[in-house]
Parts: sequence; C-alpha cells; structure tokens
Amino acid sequence: MVALSITRIDLSSGELREAAALSKNARVTRRLLAIAMVLDGHSRQAAAEACAMDRQTLRDWVSRYNDHGVAGLLDHAHPGRQRWLTAEQEAEVDGWVEAGADLVKDGVVRWRRVDLRDRIKEHFGVVFHVRTVGKLLRRLNFRRMSVRPQHPESDEAEQEAFKRDFADLVRAALPDSAAGKPVEFWWQDEARVGQQGTLTRIWARRGSRPRALRDHRFTSAYLFGAACPARGIGAAIVMPEVNIGAMNTHLAEISRNVSVGAIAVLILDGAGWHSSPRPYASPHFRLNLSRNKRIRMGVVSFRKESGRGGLDS
Repeated sequence: MVALSITRIDLSSGELREAAALSKNARVTRRLLAIAMVLDGHSRQAAAEACAMDRQTLRDWVSRYNDHGVAGLLDHAHPGRQRWLTAEQEAEVDGWVEAGADLVKDGVVRWRRVDLRDRIKEHFGVVFHVRTVGKLLRRLNFRRMSVRPQHPESDEAEQEAFKRDFADLVRAALPDSAAGKPVEFWWQDEARVGQQGTLTRIWARRGSRPRALRDHRFTSAYLFGAACPARGIGAAIVMPEVNIGAMNTHLAEISRNVSVGAIAVLILDGAGWHSSPRPYASPHFRLNLSRNKRIRMGVVSFRKESGRGGLDS
C-alpha cells in the first residue's frame, strides 16, 4: 500500500499535540497524535498501532486531514435508517390520534397500538410492530395516560352556555339585600371514599396459586368540600352519609370561612340533597335552578360576630 503524504503543513507536529491535549473528544485526540507521529518521522505502522488503529484507517484520516484540516477529523453525523413514514404520513397519524377513534368508522372506541398498526398498514402499506407504533406515538408527543371521567349525560353545549351566562345567572340569583356587599364565589361538591379488603402478595412455588382469606367488608365516608379560588381557601368536613343534615353542617363550616359581611354564591351540582324541598338551616339560603338543569346556584348570606361565624337567621 502506497503511503498517502501529509500535504497540509499549516500545523506542526507540536501544534497538533497541543490541539490533541485541548480536545475533549478522545477519538479526535488519537487521530491528531497519529498524524503528529507521522510528521515526526515515525512509520505509519508504528503511528497507527500507538493510536489504536490500523494503517488503512490512518490513511483515511490523513486524507480527511489534507482536505479539511483538524475539522475533518471529527466524526460525521450518521443520519441513521430512513423512516418508513414520510412527514406527511406521520402528520396524518398525528391527526388520527388527536381526533380519537370513531366507533362507526374505526370499529373501536379508543386507539390501541395494535389498532393504529392495522390502520397504518391499510392506509400506507407499511407493517409496523406494536412497539414501533409506541415509539412513533412518543415521537409525536403522545403519552398513554389516565383519562378524566365524564358523565354519560354531560352536555358540553350546556356547560359552555353556563360559562357564557354566568354573570347574568349570578345577578338573577342575588337578592336585593346584596346590593353594595362584597360577593364571594364558592364551588361545592361531595365524594364518597372508602376502604375494601384486598389480597396481598406472598412468596410461593412457581406455577402455584395459593388461596388466602379476603375481607369483603368495607367502610366508607363522605367528604364534603368547598373552595373559594379567589381567596385561596376552602372548607371541608367528613360525614358518614349525605343528606340535608350533612349539607347543613357543611354550610355552617363554609360560613366560618366567608369574609365578614360578605354574600357567598355557592355553585352546586344537581344532587338530590341540593334540591330537596326540605328547608335548610337558614332561610337566607336559596337555590336557583340555572339554565343548565344539572347545575344549581345557591346564595348564602353570612354574619360574623366576635370572631364567630354562622348562617344568617
């Protein structure tokens, strides 16, 4: 093999060694030192062996150095394997996932990787493994996450109408006596929480499945919570059941957190104990049915005396 001469002489062997000492790339450092050794008169074989490469590799780097200098000793970026889907096709898959599955059109109610794999094969003629579909979704900035629950009777149009007409609904709900008084907005809801017996894990022989007793009894309670986002405070209680009495107790707890002399507008859902004909603890608590029949707006006036709060009576 004919040795390739080093035609670039703008840097001496000493300057190449200085550049090697300053380089943070170990591979570039070895290439610089190998060329410096050749310039110092060492044989190509000795220079290649000293810098952990063979003669042909050193010859290739000498050629790169002659053409591009020290910058030519850097590794070129490897583009990798070409993607199976074009940018336009990936954008179309992005649209599928963003829009969600249609039961009539797609035959499924939500997208799984296997469903997307089949649809990609049908539309683009490209066969993916399900794991590859998952990688594609992650590259498109999708993540598998828990969904937010939605009531089957929820109506987004009614919700938007409630938001749009909220100010008018508040004005209609406030009594004339509220004129000139500060108004606070509170949102209230309840939730049932409990504990039920579960099965634990034990060490057992592989292939077996031992039996264990499970406690089928359970206990639960109800959390009543209300929050005033504007003031950053809330009021909550724990009750064994939900009824008008429990709601009255929660109203009393809310009253202890409302500002002195303020009128509290309480937004509630359509639960039965929010619309029962039975009276609440205060005649000053009124429920007004908004245009959205599932959302009710209660108006409560509170008073505080000597640091103690209570429902106006």
